[in-house]
Amino acid sequence: SLLLTDINDLSELPEIKVYPNPIADRIYVYMTDFSRSYSFELLDAKGETIKTTELNANSNIISLENLNRGIYFYRLTMDNKQIKSGKIIKL
Repeated sequence: SLLLTDINDLSELPEIKVYPNPIADRIYVYMTDFSRSYSFELLDAKGETIKTTELNANSNIISLENLNRGIYFYRLTMDNKQIKSGKIIKL
């Protein structure tokens, strides 16, 4: 028999931590799985993409020191499907 699974099967998702929040000049993205293609996308308050970073290690450091203070949003995608999103406050 053939078993089809979907991204909605949460047991298939890796553990992901995005920290610290609020941030000063860099953000860390920790993940437990790298068998697929992941990317981190940072958006401004208007929803426009201002930075995209391919993730390729368990612990990724993304420099945000050139950003103005304020509220930003992030989106993590796996194989071009969104798997996590959230809000970041830059001090």
